[in-house]
Amino acid sequence: MEKRIISFIRYAPLTILPLVVAMIFYLIISGYKSSLENNFLLYKNSLIEQEKTQVKTNVEIAIQIYKNQIILTGNKNILNSSFLNLIKNINSNASDYFFIFDTSGNVILHSFLNFLEGENLFILEDENYNSAVKTITTNYQNDRFVNYLWLNPNTNKVEEKISFVKLIPETNLILGSGFYPSEIEKKVEEKIKSEEATYDKNIYLTLLLALIFIVVSIFIAFIVSNILLKKFNYLAKSKNLNEEQASIDNMTKLYNRDWFYKALETFHQNLKDGKNSFSLVVFDIDDIKNINTTFNYDFGDTIIKQIANLAKATLPKDVFISRVAGDRFAIIIPQSDLNSSFILAKKLKNNVEGHIFKNDQRVTISLGVIEANENISSHELIRKVDLALFKAKKEGKNRVIAYKS
Repeated sequence: MEKRIISFIRYAPLTILPLVVAMIFYLIISGYKSSLENNFLLYKNSLIEQEKTQVKTNVEIAIQIYKNQIILTGNKNILNSSFLNLIKNINSNASDYFFIFDTSGNVILHSFLNFLEGENLFILEDENYNSAVKTITTNYQNDRFVNYLWLNPNTNKVEEKISFVKLIPETNLILGSGFYPSEIEKKVEEKIKSEEATYDKNIYLTLLLALIFIVVSIFIAFIVSNILLKKFNYLAKSKNLNEEQASIDNMTKLYNRDWFYKALETFHQNLKDGKNSFSLVVFDIDDIKNINTTFNYDFGDTIIKQIANLAKATLPKDVFISRVAGDRFAIIIPQSDLNSSFILAKKLKNNVEGHIFKNDQRVTISLGVIEANENISSHELIRKVDLALFKAKKEGKNRVIAYKS
C-alpha cells in the first residue's frame, strides 16, 4: 500500500498537472474556434436580415410609387406604363430585381426573364416555375417572405431565393423582390478567408503558450512531487517509529507482550494455512524474588536486561524474542521442530548458567518448549508450554522441559 502511495505521489502531479494545463488550452482553442464559427454564423444571419430589410424596403417604395401615380392619374384600373418601365429598369441586372405576377399565375413583369412576361407559370412545363408561382400566389393577401427555387442571373443556375411579396392595393397583382442566400454565403466565405490568417496566427500562438505552460507545469509538478514525497516519507518514518516504539519493551529493547500475542496469532494462522511451522519457548529467571530481596529491584532489572542481551547474542537472528512479563520471556522460533527448539533452549540455559552477572552473581533460568500444532489454538499452545515451564521449576529449576502431547 505504501509503495502505491509513493508511486501516486511521484507520478500523479507529473501526469495530472500537465494534463490539466493541456485540457485548459484545448478548451481555449476549442472555444476560440467555436466563437469564430458563431461569429461567422451571426455575420451570415446579419447579412440575411439586412437583405430582407432592403428588399422589403424596395417593395414598399415601389408600392408607394404606384400609389402616387394613381393619385396623379386618377386611374385605378390599369398600371401606368411609366410605372412598369420604372420598376422594370430598377436593378434589372442585379439579383434583387422586381417582378409582378397576378394571382392567377400570369407574369406581368419580370426585370430579368423578359420572355416570361405574358406567360402563365401554372401551365408552363417547368416544375421550378410551377412551384415558385404556387408559393408566391398562395395566401397572397398577406405581406410575407417566401422561399423558392429560381434562376440566379449572376450564376445562371437555379438556386434558392428569398423574396418579399406584397399585393398591390386594390388589384390582383403581386409585387416582389428578393435575393439569393448563395451570394451571402460567398460574402461569408470571403470573410472567413480574410480572417483565416489571423485565426491561424492565434492558434499557433496559443499552441506555443500551451507548450510553454506544459513544460512549466511539468517543472512545477516535479517540485511539488518531491515536496510531497519528502513530507510523506517523514510521516511514514514517524508512523513506523511510533509503531516500532509501541511494540518494543522499554527496559530490554525486546518485543513487548502486545507484539508477542499478535505475532503468535499470525504464526499460528500461517501454520493452519499450511505455510510455516514454528516452535515456542517460554522461560523466566529462577528465584528472581530472592535477587530483588537480597539486593534491590534496580539490581533485579539489571539482571533482566543482561539476560535479554544474552538471549539476543545466543539465539539466531531469525527468532523473535519478547518480554511478556516482569522476568518472563517468550521466543518464537520459525521453521523449527521440537528437537531443534529444545537444542536452542538448552544452549541459552547453559550460556545464562555460565555467565557471571553484576556483583559476581550466578543466575539460572527455567525453560518450557513446545512445537506448534495446527489442531490446537494459540491460547492452548501457551497454556501447554506454561505447563512445561512449571514442570521445569518443579523438578529443580535450571533445566529445559519439552511438552510432548
